Amino acid sequence: MQTPASKRPPRGVEAVIARAIAIALLGISGVAAPAPAQAEPPVSMMVHAPDSAGAIAAARRAQRRFEGVRRAALPIQERRGGSPCEVHLGRYCYWYDSTSQPPVPREGEGVTMARHLLLAALDSLGAVSPADAWIVGQRVRYRLDALDTAGAVINAESACHVTGWWCDALRGYALHFAGEHDAAGRAFDRALAAMGEEDRCAWENPAAVLPRPARDHVQGMACDERRAAASRLWWLASPQLGRAGNDVRTEFFARRVESLLEEDARLIYAVRSSWDTNELLLRYGGSSWWTRERSMTISGPSEPQLVGHGRSPAFNFLPSPRAVLDAGARVRNADWQPSQPTPAMRYAPSYLAWWRDGSAQVARLRRGDTLLVIAAFEAPDDSMLGDPVAQLVLSPGPGRMRFASRQVHALRGVLEVRMPRAASDGEVLASVEIVDHPRRAMARHREIIGDTGRGRLALSDLLLHRPLAQPPAVLGLDAVLADVLPATSVAAERVGVYWETYGVAAAGELLDVALTIERLDAPWMRRAAARLGLADRITPVHIRWQESPRADGGAPARSMAVSLANLANGEYRVTLRVRGDDGAEAVSQREVRVRR
Repeated sequence: MQTPASKRPPRGVEAVIARAIAIALLGISGVAAPAPAQAEPPVSMMVHAPDSAGAIAAARRAQRRFEGVRRAALPIQERRGGSPCEVHLGRYCYWYDSTSQPPVPREGEGVTMARHLLLAALDSLGAVSPADAWIVGQRVRYRLDALDTAGAVINAESACHVTGWWCDALRGYALHFAGEHDAAGRAFDRALAAMGEEDRCAWENPAAVLPRPARDHVQGMACDERRAAASRLWWLASPQLGRAGNDVRTEFFARRVESLLEEDARLIYAVRSSWDTNELLLRYGGSSWWTRERSMTISGPSEPQLVGHGRSPAFNFLPSPRAVLDAGARVRNADWQPSQPTPAMRYAPSYLAWWRDGSAQVARLRRGDTLLVIAAFEAPDDSMLGDPVAQLVLSPGPGRMRFASRQVHALRGVLEVRMPRAASDGEVLASVEIVDHPRRAMARHREIIGDTGRGRLALSDLLLHRPLAQPPAVLGLDAVLADVLPATSVAAERVGVYWETYGVAAAGELLDVALTIERLDAPWMRRAAARLGLADRITPVHIRWQESPRADGGAPARSMAVSLANLANGEYRVTLRVRGDDGAEAVSQREVRVRR
């Protein structure tokens, strides 16, 4: 069961809750800013109403006064050890340190009162100039700063009278931090639809959160091509397909809004917003609280540096650039690296404090016009997952209907989902999600699958299982389901391989069948020696036979036990090839790791 949005910790609270796990730190450094030509051009929406000159001037004075009060009230702390810069961005030094745990200071009553006075002033000035984009934006921003998400949503929905797309963007911003990610996504979609092509192209551009050289490649795309790449990126990056909405996408757009709100506003760092502020915000999010820190030097205490602390723990949800830019690539679970040391983007969802890879074996089988997808899964052996809920979710593409299995309370088992084969005509993202909501913990396995083929002959995925002690007279999926392995990693000396063949003539036909196992991770010198006969073959298993199955009772099913006793530890590809007497052919492959 999902935690209700009203019970989720609002923005800024996670650093307090999870400070013993990890802290994201952001501090000013003396690094010179690169030339402005290297920066992504900012999108601007700070259009002021014609009669708002006096109101906007008063609002800016009130905002500057508050940030001055907040900065002056920050405590000075001694820096505990050194945290080297992970990323230099212009004037800023960013690092993510899971060992440094500075205490979270309690906000002083003076700062709380100053924010209250600022909001009162902004509300009064907003009544005078209700169509001013900057004033209404700051009203939403500082209510979120006060952890008043309900008030921020009300302001965005009822107090914004700016023409164009700005009000919908503000609604998406407020709804995102209120935990209403599905509604936030719809609000951002309305804002994007109302933008001119130039603004929309800039807003949807994900280049800033991608590593190089993918960043440069996407930056050079035309708008339509870049939009398709961004759509695929956020589809693959969605943290949990079992949740409504896509909060990593709405987080990106919320950061876009926040970067606009910082334009022409005083920052707590006492510097003006520029390209480096904008890029830092897009990549790692805003700070939740601040401290002034100093360290001891040979000549005595250093000048205090202002350090911003972000929400934590933060994860890398983006898949590998290859998975995003190569639509034909085979996308595996290894394409997601949640704890990558230096990712181009981090995000700390309020509902997630622990994330590990789960293990699963996903297979596709035909059932008439329906595709049956099964996933045998197993959670990692960790105490963070107490009584989790497991679910298999299939997503046929960005914005398309998802198909989900029933939820089961288990650490291991088999999940099943059926979807129309017509909906699987292309890539399908399959995500096994094992979630303990009270502990904010998740284990996940994710990969892209497709249909089983469109030729006259077709094969199901190969399904690895423990060898059957007594094969039944009539073999079917039910006979092996209880013995399916929850991963494609095999420690035993024998493994069962199950498959189904589709398109066989009802009266039967003669099929040539070949099963091979090929080593994938052998060094090139080893492969060359094998070709010359100076070393054992890279393909140590090669079995070929003929059979005449009948399809009058449905798709013929087959299972055979294969010996792995002579295989060294490593990565292998199991390939099954079936050829009919008319030349029709079908191939199915499964990669497996042998470990003993």
